[in-house]
Amino acid sequence: MTKHQDGRVRLTVNYGYDIHSVEVSASTWLQVQGGQAMSVQGQGFSVEGEFSQDEWAFNVRGRGSLQVTAEGAFDIFEGLVSDITVEYL
Repeated sequence: MTKHQDGRVRLTVNYGYDIHSVEVSASTWLQVQGGQAMSVQGQGFSVEGEFSQDEWAFNVRGRGSLQVTAEGAFDIFEGLVSDITVEYL
């Protein structure tokens, strides 16, 4: 396997006034790029001193779709997988 197949990948979206990222395995990222529908829990983040869990849904609403939500069905980002900035770690 190459580095890009067995390493980690940081996926980042910019949603206007902030950015949000999640780290996944390179193999997971390859599955997302291939159109596989899946959801991944993020590392979570702090909002006004409270921890909130984030979830990334790839290809769930159709091939190429991306939704990032937080606890309480709070929408963080809705767009396309192609909107993601990818960094191989």
